Amino acid sequence: MKTIHMFGDSFVEGYGLKPYEKNLGMLLQELWDFDNVENHSLAGGSNYRTVRKIFETEFSSKDIAIIGWTEANRFEFPVIDIANDSEKPSDQPEVCDHYTVQRFLPNQNSNVEKIKHFTDTLYSNFVDPNYSLDYFRILFTAAEKNLNDKNVNWFHFFAWDWWYEDLKTHWDLQELVDNGRYIKNIREHLTDDDILPCQHWSQSGNIKVADKIDKFVSSLT
Repeated sequence: MKTIHMFGDSFVEGYGLKPYEKNLGMLLQELWDFDNVENHSLAGGSNYRTVRKIFETEFSSKDIAIIGWTEANRFEFPVIDIANDSEKPSDQPEVCDHYTVQRFLPNQNSNVEKIKHFTDTLYSNFVDPNYSLDYFRILFTAAEKNLNDKNVNWFHFFAWDWWYEDLKTHWDLQELVDNGRYIKNIREHLTDDDILPCQHWSQSGNIKVADKIDKFVSSLT
C-alpha cells in the first residue's frame, strides 16, 4: 500500500477549510492515486514536533513524505498535567508516548492563563530569535538523515514566506535545504482569493499548492 505522509503545521493540516473541502494531503492523494494519506501535521505545531513525528513514523518503500516547515521560534516540551478546558486548538496538549507535550508559539492568545503567562514572558524577555534560526539547521539535518536512512522519497517547502526571508539573511539557506527535494516559492501563484481571512490557504489555494508540488515531483520522476 502506498501512503502519503504529511508533516507540518496548520497550513498542511488544512486549517480554515470547510468540512467538505480537501486539504493538501487529500488533493495530492487524488493527483497521485495513492492508497492512503496520513496527516501528521497539527495547528500551532513546531519544527521540533515535525521532526519528532518523522522519527516516530514507519514508512514503506513506496511512501512519499511531504514536509511544510513552519516558523523557527515555535517549540514544545513535556509538561505536567494542566487543567485545560479550552477549545482553542493551539491550547490542547498532545499525548506522546508517556508524556504530555505542550506546544508554544509567539503571540499565543491562549485561553489557559498559565500558557499565556508563560509564552508572554518567554518571548518578550528570554528567547533570542537568532538561536531559533541556528537550531533549525540541527532539526533539518536530523530529519534529512532519518528520512534518507529509511530510504523515504521526501520533499519539503516553507509555508511561511516571511520566515523564509529571515532564514535567507541569517545564513546560506540554499547550502542546507536546496538538496534536490526543495520546492521553492510555494506561494508563488497564490492571489488574495486563495487566502482566507485567517491568513491560511482557501480551497483554491490548496489546489494551487498541490499542483505546484505535483509538477515538482513529476519533474524528478
